[in-house]
Amino acid sequence: MNIIRENVDALNAVLKVKVAETDYAEKVENAIKTVKKRVSMPGFRPGMVPTSLVKKMHGKSILVDEINKLLNDELNKYIVEQKLDVLGQPLPKVDNELTIDWDNQKEFEFSYDLALAPDFQLNFSSNDKITYYSISVDDKTMEDTILNIRRRYGKAEYPENVEANDLVFVGLTELENGAKKEGGQHKTAVVSLEQINDESFKSLLIGKKKEDAVIIVPSDLIGKDAELDHAFAFAKDNEVLKGVSFEMKVNNVSRMSPSELNQELYDKVYGASTVNGIEEFRAKVNEELSLAYKAESDKHFKHEINHLLMEKFNLSLPDAFLKRWIKAVNDKPISDEQLELEYPHYANSLKVQLIENKIIKENDIKVSREEAEEYTAKLINDNFKRYGHEADENEVKDSVKRVLGNEEEAKRIFEKLYSDKFITYYQTKLGVNYKNVTVEEFNKELDEHYKNHKH
Repeated sequence: MNIIRENVDALNAVLKVKVAETDYAEKVENAIKTVKKRVSMPGFRPGMVPTSLVKKMHGKSILVDEINKLLNDELNKYIVEQKLDVLGQPLPKVDNELTIDWDNQKEFEFSYDLALAPDFQLNFSSNDKITYYSISVDDKTMEDTILNIRRRYGKAEYPENVEANDLVFVGLTELENGAKKEGGQHKTAVVSLEQINDESFKSLLIGKKKEDAVIIVPSDLIGKDAELDHAFAFAKDNEVLKGVSFEMKVNNVSRMSPSELNQELYDKVYGASTVNGIEEFRAKVNEELSLAYKAESDKHFKHEINHLLMEKFNLSLPDAFLKRWIKAVNDKPISDEQLELEYPHYANSLKVQLIENKIIKENDIKVSREEAEEYTAKLINDNFKRYGHEADENEVKDSVKRVLGNEEEAKRIFEKLYSDKFITYYQTKLGVNYKNVTVEEFNKELDEHYKNHKH
């Protein structure tokens, strides 16, 4: 077999493959012998059908299959031997309409389009400026979090009057000319006043008691507050209800009376005797908040890194080939319109992947099985403790084996550990400005940032 590469440009090439009879003849004969053992025909014992009849019935399909397998194996072997950094897999050349006489032809020639990864050099430096937001746990956030924990483990009460943080169960009845409309719309909803930002709406309910009612126009409230969107969803896209008034009656009120700060609460939250006393409890809450905030900081940092990579390297891709390849390997048919819509996101992800693959190769970055097992074991131990159970070593080992035996779970864990190593790498290579902020300041920074940068 002879394979010749013709470079079209820096990102595209054509592989021309010439297949001689000596390349496939033995494979075809062996495949025919295998098929012969399974063929049965009237008048012949199983496996004793003459070879000439087997060839007549199955010879062409066997020839096609064996040549296709040979092509696949030899193309992959060629790519490895030539150390080609390719994208996707070779695709049969679309403008090469071959007419093949499978009955008589002995030698064949095929052409394949090949996509090559762009060549580039890593050149990070301290001149590449980027901000890393270190989110601190401020006193207000700490106290609010502890109060939320106390409410979550508190006791439910059902008072008569509505207060600012209550859950309010309401009934909505459509009105017509100020009276309940016969056959009109009716629904019940639960409104969490604590989650609502619309102060004017909250003021309608605060101070009300059971059976009190107010008049509202639900369609006027849609789009102003996520909690209200959910509560009044039936009016969201219904043009008939535009501007229609409803009676909103208080059916019930639920309020969580916060639990006391005591050992009983600490045991419920973190497991028996995991934390002891208010100081350890506050330290544990601080630790969990800090971990959650670090995850948010890392997520934003990685997002900004990806944007920096796009600008700094400005990689070109063989877009036409990749679009063909995506359509060819997609399990379900994909329209040209859908492909054009989704391709930019795919291309950007591929560019980041190419850059990070180069970082891995040049810096020998690895995540070992032992690291994955250690990380998974910590997650499992923490989870056991959360439910008041101290897991023994064998129990943890079994759980680790089960988690990492799940392909999706293992992939998620390895991606997390690689992401952590990338963040460390970027922090050592770039000019990082570490900015200490509260969570409120972080959210404001992000709001302002995304207003000015649409990425």
